[in-house]
Amino acid sequence: MTGKLIAITVAPNGGRSRSTNEFFVPESPEEIAQEAVECREAGASCFHFHARDKDGANSTDARLYEKAIKLIRERCDILLQTTNGVGDRKDPETGDLLFPTDEERFPLLHLNPEPDYYGAATASFDFYHPDGYYLTEATFVNSGRFMREYIKQVYKRRNGQIEWEVFGPHSLHRLHRILLEEGIDPAAPYISLNFPYIPMIFADFRALMYSIDEAQRLFPNAVRIISGAGERQFRAMAFGIANDFDGIRVGFESSRSLPDGSVARRNRDLVEAAVSLARSLGRKPATPAEARLLFKIDR
Repeated sequence: MTGKLIAITVAPNGGRSRSTNEFFVPESPEEIAQEAVECREAGASCFHFHARDKDGANSTDARLYEKAIKLIRERCDILLQTTNGVGDRKDPETGDLLFPTDEERFPLLHLNPEPDYYGAATASFDFYHPDGYYLTEATFVNSGRFMREYIKQVYKRRNGQIEWEVFGPHSLHRLHRILLEEGIDPAAPYISLNFPYIPMIFADFRALMYSIDEAQRLFPNAVRIISGAGERQFRAMAFGIANDFDGIRVGFESSRSLPDGSVARRNRDLVEAAVSLARSLGRKPATPAEARLLFKIDR
């Protein structure tokens, strides 16, 4: 008998991955919309996407996000989450990877139409993510100013939801402090935390568990979501499903591996595997309407 609901988010095209003969990564708004429809049909309730420019690079162009949102909403009811990280570009002089500035990311808080909910990072860190095709380090800056603006725009003005990406205990304490300073109760049920089980963030399962325990102490009523990179993806999901997390996240942003180690050709293949895993452990995949309630998107 299927029990407690769990929301399945798919992140189809983050990182620097491009399509190959083995798998397909959507880039244009039309391709992104088609991917959303297929993933919704496969059982996903939420869709976290990045806009890509005509050359396939991650883009901060709000018009590309708006076009994708319009196309998706014309065709299905999947919940939409836009990125906070956007992606990188190369410094023409040094070749270093550079992430967008605060000023380049803030316009994504003013899309028309808007996404259903938002994502934001809890700290700065050195981004090294081979599963996302980041083969050299790139510093990903998330200033206190950036976090405070997100809080003001989403919690205070929109009455909406932010999914905070956790980068370890230090980032949890930073988020806790900034929320208090901004007049937001860390014990509120609409605080949402995503734990990415990625080697550059959590070296092993013990480190992940410590952060989960610390989050429970600091944010006792938070929505909890887990994701994983590479071969860790389905192990992370199995842990989250078995331990009453509210959501799991799959997708080519972090992994193309199916549970048996083979390569998924489309994001929908990962969603179908996640649905099967959830049901095998007694969890019911949420519809978008159920996920909206589960994630406290409208509060």
